[in-house]
Amino acid sequence: MQEEEFDNLLKVIVVGNGQVGKTSMITKFATGDFTGQYKKTIGTDFMEREIQVPSKGASIKLMLWDTAGQEMFSEITRNYYRGAGAVVYAFSSVDRDSFEAIEKWRHRVLEECGDTIAEVLVQTKTDLISQAVMTPNETESLARKLNLKLYRICTKENKLVDEVFQYLSEQYLDKTAATGTSTNTTATKAPPTPSKAGSSREMPKSPVHDVSGQEATSPKDKFKLEPSRQRTGGRKDARCSIL
Repeated sequence: MQEEEFDNLLKVIVVGNGQVGKTSMITKFATGDFTGQYKKTIGTDFMEREIQVPSKGASIKLMLWDTAGQEMFSEITRNYYRGAGAVVYAFSSVDRDSFEAIEKWRHRVLEECGDTIAEVLVQTKTDLISQAVMTPNETESLARKLNLKLYRICTKENKLVDEVFQYLSEQYLDKTAATGTSTNTTATKAPPTPSKAGSSREMPKSPVHDVSGQEATSPKDKFKLEPSRQRTGGRKDARCSIL
């Protein structure tokens, strides 16, 4: 298998309960495609995309690991957490259980990856915000409790999807720069284990971003962001049926 050389390579895992929209989010980010058909992820799935990080004057290749949310696959997916440099914790606006499970998912990730991993909290399906089963105050309180930035995204309309991964990339590069850790990696088709990041855990200055691109003041703010570019081809099975 031919090897490729990348200056910066980041393994990102996306975790959360089943049917919250993890696969839809990854597919939209990696390929620009969206489908409303739900297909259960069995174990893990993998996609990739290279992006520019203008604030750091760098490019980075993201190796995106989509993990199954069903408990029956928990031991399988935990094996894929190791070596991750960043994680997305995802919950659905219309699934209370997925929201309440976030702390459990975080505990599992930190057990395997340590507390230096770059993290972000993501609320999906904001096109259904009128049916939300948790309040904005509850989601913001959870973000503060866990010391995480919160993004409220809409994959169907491609709102704030790119921004989630831009933020994680910036955090990862900041952490590796702070510790002097090299991000130079040689990769084949499947991602290797990237070096872990630094230990900085300051509270984000703007801890909540909704689909308006502004710090959240209302769950019904209007959409303003541009759609992402279509990038690499990849598997296009969707993770949820309504995003």
